[in-house]
Amino acid sequence: MKFIDTHAHIYDLAFKEGDNLESMVDRSKLEGVENVYMPNLNLETLPRMLEVEERFPDFCKSMVGLHPCDVGVGYEVKLRKLERWLEKRSFVAIGEMGIDLYHSRAYEKEQVAAFEIQAAWARAYELPLVIHCREAFDELLALLERLQDGKLRGVIHCFTGTLEQARRCIALGFYLGIGGIVTYKKATLGEVVKELPLDHLVLETDSPYLAPVPKRGRQNEPSYVPYIAGKVAELKELQVEEVAAATTGNALALFG
Repeated sequence: MKFIDTHAHIYDLAFKEGDNLESMVDRSKLEGVENVYMPNLNLETLPRMLEVEERFPDFCKSMVGLHPCDVGVGYEVKLRKLERWLEKRSFVAIGEMGIDLYHSRAYEKEQVAAFEIQAAWARAYELPLVIHCREAFDELLALLERLQDGKLRGVIHCFTGTLEQARRCIALGFYLGIGGIVTYKKATLGEVVKELPLDHLVLETDSPYLAPVPKRGRQNEPSYVPYIAGKVAELKELQVEEVAAATTGNALALFG
């Protein structure tokens, strides 16, 4: 079986100690993970991410974007500096960007403006968006419905919305990123996934966060993707091989 982890921060400092990163990549390959797509967060994480990609060029693929929690005073300067990187080299996506109102709504207008700017990058460079959304699905959907002109595509990372919200995302041409939360007993995501078409799902770990059962509580890593695939297969009463093939195909269709 072949898997793609469509969202993992393996450049995080948690993976930098000793040979931890090298060992993690080896374990992931042994579990059938062929590629890891790495979302950027801000100007500070970009050099570390590109360093990891250079170290594992056939395994790691980089994105460029500004996380909504890094949008605040002076966000325009950050975006201008990040946009220069799009002129220097290729990336697989614009992300991780989006709307996050979990902690505060203080910079909601700025987050929307930053989203619009990065959506314009996606159109100009013909790249997918990798969208972070927390406590903001209604706001995000209203924004996407306003901006969608037939040229925007991408994935709603770590999807945790309702079935109705999932269907609206799919209708807008977006995939849904399914991660470790789908394996949690108290999560409602499983009931949503049961009702969704497999051709609009991709798998992700969000490493080093949100490790799936039975690894919950540990540092997450791409080698745990098969646990997520297994849960999706169980929910949809399919063979895990079917889930692996479909979600890998979806990732390749989206990211190229």
